[in-house]
Amino acid sequence: MKQFGWICISRRSRQIPTATTISNTKDVFRLHILSMFGECSIKFLNDNKDFVLRALMKKSQTYANIKIIKSYVNQIFDIAELLEYIEYNRIEKVIRYVGDPKKQQLKAERQLNGEALTAEELIAWLDAANEDYSKGLLIMKDYVLLMLTLNLGDRKSESYALQWKHIDFENGYVSLIQSKDKFGNLKSTKGRKATKFKIPTFLIELLKEWKQK
Repeated sequence: MKQFGWICISRRSRQIPTATTISNTKDVFRLHILSMFGECSIKFLNDNKDFVLRALMKKSQTYANIKIIKSYVNQIFDIAELLEYIEYNRIEKVIRYVGDPKKQQLKAERQLNGEALTAEELIAWLDAANEDYSKGLLIMKDYVLLMLTLNLGDRKSESYALQWKHIDFENGYVSLIQSKDKFGNLKSTKGRKATKFKIPTFLIELLKEWKQK
């Protein structure tokens, strides 16, 4: 089974995987898939669907992102079929019955605990940030990043990748066209979309001040 670790990366997208994708896939195989199935042959697993099903259902009780594990496992057997190591993929239909109880549990707990901020709590939080900045407890770089990300509603990785050429100071727009991966490399935004945002005047002035500084 261990020889299949790299064959299945980005099979569906047909694109060269990024360094982040490779790193994340390594972790999924090392920490989860190989620990469950690494000592078994592909043929044994394909002939023992109940074994695969029980292992995945057990994993789903403790691992929230079981969907990604199911996807990689299915890709392994698809490619094994393609390379004629097995006659056909017998586990494809089986793994559809593996749910995501851990994910649903965490979701229910977040809702029960009211982890989302109320409007009053959000205002109080912003007031505290503004007060800390005015007192010099929050440096300007962090304050600008906070306000920019808050107003854009984007991912932090997209804010980190912004360059001055993406900001239209005259008309008050910010264009999101790239992001940074966990290694600091530039890449396309999720979905490869370019989005243009209108931002408030106070943020334009704040960005001008930061650029000058």
